[in-house]
Parts: sequence; C-alpha cells; structure tokens
Amino acid sequence: MYWRVEESLLDQLTPLLASPGHGEKWIRRLGQTESSQRLGISIAIDIRSGAVASETYAQIIGFINAQVADPTVSFAKSIGIFRDHKNLTAVAAPCDGSRDIVRYARLLELDTFIRYFLTPNYGYTAADRREVREVFLREPLAPIDDLGPVWEETNRATWVVDFKELECFLSSSQTSGMATDICNHYGIPIHRPTELIFVLYPENLEGLTAVKPTALDNWHFSGESYVSSVEPDGWGRSVVLSGDGVGFRERVHRPLKFLPESFSISYIGEARPVVRNSERILQEAYHRLERVF
Repeated sequence: MYWRVEESLLDQLTPLLASPGHGEKWIRRLGQTESSQRLGISIAIDIRSGAVASETYAQIIGFINAQVADPTVSFAKSIGIFRDHKNLTAVAAPCDGSRDIVRYARLLELDTFIRYFLTPNYGYTAADRREVREVFLREPLAPIDDLGPVWEETNRATWVVDFKELECFLSSSQTSGMATDICNHYGIPIHRPTELIFVLYPENLEGLTAVKPTALDNWHFSGESYVSSVEPDGWGRSVVLSGDGVGFRERVHRPLKFLPESFSISYIGEARPVVRNSERILQEAYHRLERVF
C-alpha cells in the first residue's frame, strides 16, 4: 500500500528539486520501515491537507545527506541544518478552528519541569523531586507566576492539549494508572518510570498562536509515535501507543520567551512505559492517509 505514498511524493516533490535523482532515492527509501513509512505518510498528509507547502519539504529534502542510510535520521538532520530552521516550528497554516476559545495544558515529565523551570530560578535538580512536590505541587493547580523567562528551552515546538479533554480523561481514569494512561493515549513515549505533571495555560493568552502539528514539528527530535492529522478543525490527533482507542486533540506553538502570569501546575502521578504496538500505529497512519487520497 505504501506505493501510493511513494507515487504521490515523487509526483509532488521531485519536480521542485534541484537534484531530482537525489530526492527520488530518499523518497523510495521511506518504504523501508514502520517509522520511515509513517514519516512518508505524514509528509503526504501535510501536503495534501494544505498544512505545509510542497516547496517547503522540497527545500528540506535538498539538504538531505544521501550517505545516511536511515531516511528518518537524514530527514531530522536536514531540518537541523536548514537555514530557516527556526521558522519551521509550528508552521501549519492556521484555520478558523486555530483561533477558537480554548484553554491549553502542557503535559511534562516532572524532571523536565525541574530542569528548565526550577533549576535556573531556584537551583533545584532532579534529586530534589520530593521537595519540589511539597513546595510546588502540594495543591492542585498551584500558581507558578513567579518563574522567570525560562520557558524557551530549544527551537522545538511546544506541544499542548485541550484542557477540557484532558480534564475529562483525568476524571474518568483510574487514579493508580492515570499517568500511564495519559502517556498511552496522548502518544508520549517514555522508557523508564517517570512522574507526570501538567502546566495549565490561562484562557486566550495574548500573542499565542497554536496550530496543528506537522512532521516538521516532530521528526527533528523524535518520530517515535507521530502521524499527521487530517482533521479540518485546526487540531492534530495523538496516536495511541498501545493501538487501542482514539487519539486526543493536540496543537503546537513556538516557544514562549517569558512565562506570563496566570499559569498553574498540577501533579498527575507516576507513569510507566507502555508497550508500543507498531503494527496498530502503522494501521492508524494508513487509515488517516486514506482520508486525503
């Protein structure tokens, strides 16, 4: 079935390439593995849904190193060296749904929150988890207004979810396995037990534009569970790691240089690794693809 993806990408991208033979070789390599097929499918969805212009992908392919055997690795490296890399974050064309009134939440590992938020301001490290929980996470939705300008950790897109949807899931999930269930349904791959929290955004944060994610937002650091969405509502959809269930709504925005007031934080619990069902994830990718062909 992948031949349809290959044919579509060759038709749409090779005429735009300065070196068509170079690009064709890379596109044909995308059929090799489950991960590379998902990358090809996501690129095809992004182009066919109008989220990313084919010219953008053609430019990135032009920087690909043909000596790198794994096409997903060469794609990631190409994004990294692309001269307009910063402008590739959260580039999906906004639609009417992207401007709806919504409250976002950001799911984070506790260690990530400590590293990028607390270490620069208070000197806490991962070894201080217990004290961090007591000081910052004793109450649900504790305010974190006094943190400094440390929100921007890299050029990576910041992933956010619909808080109402998350809240509903939290209220319906069993407490003991809640954090693991969230990682599973939101497609968050973890490889060791970890503590999960969420940061709640204020409503209608001024200057924030969140759009549905594309392969450009995910594959430059991890394509482990990503598939682009075909939904026309301005939201992406997560991929359930176990393959059981429907993905939840997600968006991306460019990193914030400052953490404005009215943000809050809540502790969810300890999450454990979920067995990833590669076959079911790939089936979901092809199911999404069918909707744009």
